[in-house]
Amino acid sequence: MSRQWDWTSGALHVRKWEGPSSGLQDFILYELPGGWHRFEIEDDTEFAEIVVSYASSGTDGVGSEASDGLVQLWWELDGNDIEKSIWEHPKVVARTKEYSVSQMASLREYFETVMDGTATSSWADPLGGSPENTDVNSAMLLLARGVESFTVSQYVLRKSQVVRQGTSLKASHSNINKIFSYAALTAAEPTLASYHLVDAPGVNTLKWLKRTPDVRPAQNGMFEITIEYWGADSWEPLLYDTVPDPTP
Repeated sequence: MSRQWDWTSGALHVRKWEGPSSGLQDFILYELPGGWHRFEIEDDTEFAEIVVSYASSGTDGVGSEASDGLVQLWWELDGNDIEKSIWEHPKVVARTKEYSVSQMASLREYFETVMDGTATSSWADPLGGSPENTDVNSAMLLLARGVESFTVSQYVLRKSQVVRQGTSLKASHSNINKIFSYAALTAAEPTLASYHLVDAPGVNTLKWLKRTPDVRPAQNGMFEITIEYWGADSWEPLLYDTVPDPTP
C-alpha cells in the first residue's frame, strides 16, 4: 500500500490488485472493498491491474492539512439594500417610542383618516411640540402622497468554506437568528479578525444577526459552506435574543 496527497481529496491510501482480465468485472462488483475515492485499470487480453485510492483520516506525514477537510476559507463584506416602511424610519420611531398603546392606536386611527381623505387637521402629538412640524406629521404627508417605504443600506458579512467530502467540518446552526456584538462575533468567528473587514469606527459598533447557513456542491466533488451575518445599528430585542459578550 502506498500513500498520496490530492488537493481536492486530501490524504489517500493507494492499494493495488492484479489478476486475470476475465475476472475483472466480478472483482469490481463483488470483491473490491467499498469506500474508494477513485480507481484506475490497466489490462490486456489476459492480465489486469487495478489501482484504487481510499481517503485517509490522517495525513500520515503526506501533504499538509491545517483543518480536517478544509480546502479554502475566506470572508467578504457585502452591501445589501433593503426597503423599510415609513413607520420604521428612525425619526418616526424616536418620536413615538414613548407613546402608550392607546396613543399608538390613536395615531393609527388618524393615519386611516389621512389615507381615506377625511382628515381635517394635523396630528396632535401627545408629547407636545408644534403639531405642524413633527416628524410624525411629515411621515403622514409622505404616506398620503403614496410614499410608503424608504431604502436602507446594510452591511453583510459572509464566511465561505470549501471542504472535501467526508470532512468533519459542518455548517454551524448554533445561535441562528441571534444578535452578536463585534466582541461576541469575533469570539465565535476567530478567523474574522485577521481580515480587518469590520474593524473600523461606525462598523465595529454594529449588531450582527446570524442567518441560516447554506451548503452547496462545488467543483471536483467538494462542497461550499456559507454563513451570513447582517449588520444594523440596532435590532428589536423582543424579536431577537442577544449572544452574551465573552468574559474578559
